Amino acid sequence: MQKRLLVIDDDKDLLELIKTYFELEGYTVFTLSRVDNIFKAFSQYHPDLILLDYQLPEENGDKICQQLKSNPATFDIPVIMISGYSKAELERDYHGWNAVVSKPFDFSVLQKAIERFLKRSANEQN
Repeated sequence: MQKRLLVIDDDKDLLELIKTYFELEGYTVFTLSRVDNIFKAFSQYHPDLILLDYQLPEENGDKICQQLKSNPATFDIPVIMISGYSKAELERDYHGWNAVVSKPFDFSVLQKAIERFLKRSANEQN
């Protein structure tokens, strides 16, 4: 079964690049450019992993992650923060994300991070 990714970023060009790359790699990819429908998207798409931009116009990605991790329906979904900030810069606001991949990123680095957390998540379910 194809793994499902939910990508949340306000940069529509980046969303399209991520979607195209990971669909070619065999993933099912859903995208959101706004966060107002985020919980509806979870119930509709049932993602296995979330790629979340740290700086969104409507809300800080870390606060969104905090909401996800405090919700019983979404708390166990791995979240990879994608950001122009480094991991060290983001740690001051840490609210449960699993990893940070800094922009601009190499798609192979992002893919390795995704695969690592999907594998870990699968092992925890067994």
